[in-house]
Amino acid sequence: MKTVVWSSHARSQYLSALGFVVERNEAAAARLSERIEATTAALARRSVGRPGYAEGTLEKIVSGTSYVLVFGLSGDELRILRLFHMAQDWRGGRDTGADDQ
Repeated sequence: MKTVVWSSHARSQYLSALGFVVERNEAAAARLSERIEATTAALARRSVGRPGYAEGTLEKIVSGTSYVLVFGLSGDELRILRLFHMAQDWRGGRDTGADDQ
């Protein structure tokens, strides 16, 4: 099992997404948090995803949501680099957050 490390930018995106949803529906925010955490835990056990837009990254859709986790692998670490809503223009930039730990 890999150790999960969130970049500060990914953590900020996660908290922003939850903040946005919680203002509208607290139960939906709890479900979103549970699904993101479950996906992250599953990736720590089995790190599979589609090839990412940026070199060296992988992407995993958070099941039952409109969010995508962008992650990278480094030794025994699973590095969560970004969390994007699918409606965002998340493939437009090349910044992966790899330097933002």
